[in-house]
Amino acid sequence: MSNFTIDAEEYITRTEAECIPRSRTAEENAKLFMETISSSRVTPLGKFIALNSALGMYAHTKGNIKEYYQRALDIVHGGEAKRKVEELKHGVTATV
Repeated sequence: MSNFTIDAEEYITRTEAECIPRSRTAEENAKLFMETISSSRVTPLGKFIALNSALGMYAHTKGNIKEYYQRALDIVHGGEAKRKVEELKHGVTATV
């Protein structure tokens, strides 16, 4: 993979990043994750998750990070991620 650089503040501001909880237990992190994917309001943690996902998609396909970010943000806060987690909890296989 070639090197590339992004300006993370195009996606999440420094102030928002500083609001993301740190040093939590696994249980607390799981609760924060569920709260995030249950919210239709865009949150700093949702932006962080979306950016991480976008970078993973970019690493795999070399497509457009901004488009991947928006799609991931829509999945996180649009209900798709929550539906998938609920399906997995109940042993149902579905596609996202």
